[in-house]
Amino acid sequence: MSNSEERVIKENFVVLPLRKAFRWSRTNRVPSAIRNIKKYVKRHFKVSDHQIIISQKLNEILWRRGKKKILRKIRVLVQQTDKQVVKVLPANRD
Repeated sequence: MSNSEERVIKENFVVLPLRKAFRWSRTNRVPSAIRNIKKYVKRHFKVSDHQIIISQKLNEILWRRGKKKILRKIRVLVQQTDKQVVKVLPANRD
């Protein structure tokens, strides 16, 4: 089966606070935010770390302001497919 044949089982919009990343030094804030996102998805969707995929566009949004000045919170779309893979995508701003 290719990626186009995967079915979405569960889909949620979530606002993730990234304030815990501000506990780290300025140069480690974005990597810490990514770890916090994975930790949240792992807890709420009951999957392991290697089953979580953060999209390229979400990664670019997190890194847009640089490594030191990250966003305070972000709205994401979390999709769980039938292959037990969880994709984290940025939510569209409509």
